[in-house]
Amino acid sequence: MKKSFLFLFILIIVVGFCACSNKTVTEKGVQNRLDDEYYLENKLICDELDDAVAFDWNPTYFATKDKVYKLSVKKLFSNDKNCKEVEIENLDSNILEFMGNGFETEGYQFIYSSKLKKFVNYYDNSVDNRLIGESFYKKWFSEMGDHVIYSFYGLKKYDGIVSADNKMKMFDIEWVYPEDGSEMEEISYADIDSNLEEDEIVLEIQDNIVKTNKTFYEVKAYKTNKEECEKYEDVKCKYGFKLVKNKFLTKNYDFIKFANNQHVIDINNNYYTLGKLGG
Repeated sequence: MKKSFLFLFILIIVVGFCACSNKTVTEKGVQNRLDDEYYLENKLICDELDDAVAFDWNPTYFATKDKVYKLSVKKLFSNDKNCKEVEIENLDSNILEFMGNGFETEGYQFIYSSKLKKFVNYYDNSVDNRLIGESFYKKWFSEMGDHVIYSFYGLKKYDGIVSADNKMKMFDIEWVYPEDGSEMEEISYADIDSNLEEDEIVLEIQDNIVKTNKTFYEVKAYKTNKEECEKYEDVKCKYGFKLVKNKFLTKNYDFIKFANNQHVIDINNNYYTLGKLGG
């Protein structure tokens, strides 16, 4: 009888431990991993993350409504936090969103100048115009619509993904050098089969992860002539692109603050990495 009771007690402990080590995100967060998908890297000390409205891609920077912060996910800054406010001249109004290595406010656009090592006003004539032209990419897509969001993510021959007014495309940028010595860009596009719902709005694109007001998707390539190109040596595969729902991120939608295809920050500022052994 005692042996049976002891066995049952051990069994309960083992089952309980396994269940606890394989949880999804909850309001209290998790300590080790998310569904064996993402493993805990660090608990970020940064209350300002609670007010974040936009992130850049890495994430290296994030913004609240009126301030920009540099984020360090590995080490603390000298203020004993994982974030530090960035001083930006003439930051005029509410920050709307990050756009690559820049961000947009209601009145202006700012870019990060690697030469000056700071964010500068896109229209500041004192800054090298060529540097600005190469650094801030939104101008390339302005003709597509008003609400432009994009991400550089190489997929097949394309450089990245752009959404304008909820219409999504892959883009490829090719540099052209005319005989007069000038520099130009030629952009080609490929449609992405999105099938978004009528009231669904694209909020962010980080790598190939698309966040809408309802769910998370991945942009994936597929072979449009799969049967022929896999059967015949002399038939080249052709590709199309589509949105596929990311089940893991969607399941935890309400508890995820930031997500790209490698990292997650949850609502408790836990920072996770995809597939890292540990935890």
